[in-house]
Amino acid sequence: MITALLTLLYAAGLLVLGGFAARTLALTLGWAVSGPRRPLPAPPAEPPCVTVQIPLYNEPSVAARVIDAACRLTWPRDRLEIQVLDDSTDGTRAVVDAAVRAWRARGVDVAVLRRPDRHGFKAGALAHGLARARGDAIAVFDADFVPAPSFLRDTLDHLGPGVAAVQARWGHLNRDASWLTRAQALGLDGYFVVQQTALSRWGLFLNFNGTAGVWRRAAIDDAGGWQADTLTEDVDLSYRAQMAGWRIVVLPDVVAPAELPATMRAFRCQQQRWTKGTVQVLRKLGPRLLRADRPWPARLQALTNLCGYFAHPVTLALLLAAPLLAAYHPHLPPAMAALALVPLCPLAMNAAAQAVLRPRRMRRLVAYPVLMALGIGLSCAGTVAVLEGLFGRRGVFERTPKTGDGLPAGPPAGDRTTGTVGVDRPSAAGGPGGPRVDRMLWAELALAAYAWASLVVALVYGQAALAAGLALYAGGFTATAGLALGDAWPRPSRLRRARADGA
Repeated sequence: MITALLTLLYAAGLLVLGGFAARTLALTLGWAVSGPRRPLPAPPAEPPCVTVQIPLYNEPSVAARVIDAACRLTWPRDRLEIQVLDDSTDGTRAVVDAAVRAWRARGVDVAVLRRPDRHGFKAGALAHGLARARGDAIAVFDADFVPAPSFLRDTLDHLGPGVAAVQARWGHLNRDASWLTRAQALGLDGYFVVQQTALSRWGLFLNFNGTAGVWRRAAIDDAGGWQADTLTEDVDLSYRAQMAGWRIVVLPDVVAPAELPATMRAFRCQQQRWTKGTVQVLRKLGPRLLRADRPWPARLQALTNLCGYFAHPVTLALLLAAPLLAAYHPHLPPAMAALALVPLCPLAMNAAAQAVLRPRRMRRLVAYPVLMALGIGLSCAGTVAVLEGLFGRRGVFERTPKTGDGLPAGPPAGDRTTGTVGVDRPSAAGGPGGPRVDRMLWAELALAAYAWASLVVALVYGQAALAAGLALYAGGFTATAGLALGDAWPRPSRLRRARADGA
């Protein structure tokens, strides 16, 4: 009886993971046969009025840089306004004020909007700015982005009839800073170049990625505006707009460079926010999606998109059941052996992206094992985020820390003090109190030990295939916990850099 139950549960878990992998492979094939994007619509008689919004919260290392980049955007000055939506409570305020003052002296229409509190977090800031904006098109850039001067000209021509938003691809200022950033860059390249592009060209549901894009203001209003009841206001607005009949265009050839999370702690924080917020959107909009006036394949694909993070609890459950699987020898159908190829589906997507981006730089795929290990190692944090998204409250929007890596922050033209006003870099040891070892890190260390012990049990029972799978788990949790420990514990080289930054 126990063997039969374990066989059923194990097979179900593998099929769920295989389904997500098959979806990735299908999108890769769909991207390969989708052909070129739609022709550009006829340009408007006169360029639209554009409002650029920069939401900030305690970002002293990058605030001046993003304001500089926004103020250098090529667009008729009488039809461009820039809003710095600054909710900061630290030295960022001085950096922002100095940068804005310098650019206003050069005739740029840039202003700082501050609220009495952070109500609604990023969504609240965007809505606050929108109520005061004069633009028909709204461009959004997070603090760590550095758009090229031609960004508006490259994107706004694609904001044709029926298009709610145009999304550019994220570039990576600090791609080669570490294996962690290389793995992130590899995964994001595959996501933007292949997955998002395929969904856009096939007219399927996809999400605006919160930054490096331009919205049609009428589409924001038609969809109900920015709403703060989830942690991923971008996913929420995207799906509401598409259910209202709008579509989103992805431009993989237009790149907005940005900074990748440089530490495991920052990366985990970002991924937990994305996971929890997406599940909150599923809980909020799932019933409406089922009733939406769209073909059922499109609705199914939309729900599958929002359910993608459920791979985390399935992955964790398979690990926790491993000792029982070793002891009771579940009898899986021979066809299930094909699921061993599951990791190759994301690899195919990432390889396709690199072949397009840098045909001679395919060696970047050597970071794929690190990316796969991170996917497994984050399953504990991801499971917690899924459960919080399903059953918990909205939670606090925790920003991803930025360091200003990749390009020098530099002061704006005309003001040579901005780059050093109020800049307080994070401690190299993980915080002012020294090493920070949180509960999630303890859980990841425990799961790494559990995976290694389960691997030994599988070998004792002669379960070679199970042992091979557990080796992936053990490596994934060990890598994740090891990287987090490296962030939390001070190392001499970090301390030297921290002292140099503070000098």
